[in-house]
Amino acid sequence: MPSPGQILKKNSLKFIALLSIVRWYNILLLIIAQYLAAVFLMTDYHDFRQTLLNPTLHKIVLSTLFIVASGFIINNFYDHEKDSINRPQQTAFERLVRKRTKLNFYFFFNTIGTLLAATISWRATLFFVVYAFALWFYSHKLKRLPFVGNFTASGLAVAPFFGIFFYFTIQDLIVFPLVGIFWSLNFFREMIKDMIAVKGDTLSGYQTLPVISGIEKTKRIASTAIIPSVLFTLWIWPDAGSYLRIFLVVQFAVLALSAALLQGAKNQKTLILIHNLCKVMVVLGVFSIPFFSLYPF
Repeated sequence: MPSPGQILKKNSLKFIALLSIVRWYNILLLIIAQYLAAVFLMTDYHDFRQTLLNPTLHKIVLSTLFIVASGFIINNFYDHEKDSINRPQQTAFERLVRKRTKLNFYFFFNTIGTLLAATISWRATLFFVVYAFALWFYSHKLKRLPFVGNFTASGLAVAPFFGIFFYFTIQDLIVFPLVGIFWSLNFFREMIKDMIAVKGDTLSGYQTLPVISGIEKTKRIASTAIIPSVLFTLWIWPDAGSYLRIFLVVQFAVLALSAALLQGAKNQKTLILIHNLCKVMVVLGVFSIPFFSLYPF
């Protein structure tokens, strides 16, 4: 019979495995982004205390947390086979959480997220219900399709920003091109992820672009993802302040460098480097939000 210490250790490992499945670091970054956007882009940041004391904001953020966590769980559930090939060690660790337990948490998190949204408004409820369905449909069907899966994943990554719109009024039109830049960055990153995961996708029957068109053609297509970023940058640039211009220059430089590295990439290490550069830019973009509103349009 296992001792209390062994039971505690086993349960602790299961909890850590669950945190890995729900990608807690991505959710934490998303929460920070929502709070920063609410304070600096959707309200008067001089009165930030009133914004942060608003219970509705916390309900929106918590709804997002639970719905996104459920999305990561169902994505992990469907990707179990290909993840066992692409990242065997992490997948073996995540097996500590049984499939039935994953589904239980999936339905529990969706229920909590929807109930919280219901206390805000019927529009918020509808948004989060549709968002939860979209996360499931993406994991179940769309991510297996070339280009469509990348496009959808990028949209789902930035969609939580629009959840805040159900309560807060947009104070600065800068929100739209900024969301567009984040979408472009995520789209490029999703294409890189598909190239990194091509072995598992092929063996698992996923019809991603690298699987059906090959790595070289995918490289060329992925590089065109910087074009929307350029267009959104040109939209913002004339009226952007110095801090925002620094961010725009850096993000464009990183994307251009990534596209150049991609064309000469011969191994997984280079693809992983490019993928990590994109993740760094997402993090930098989130923590740069407070500087964006210092120089409004």
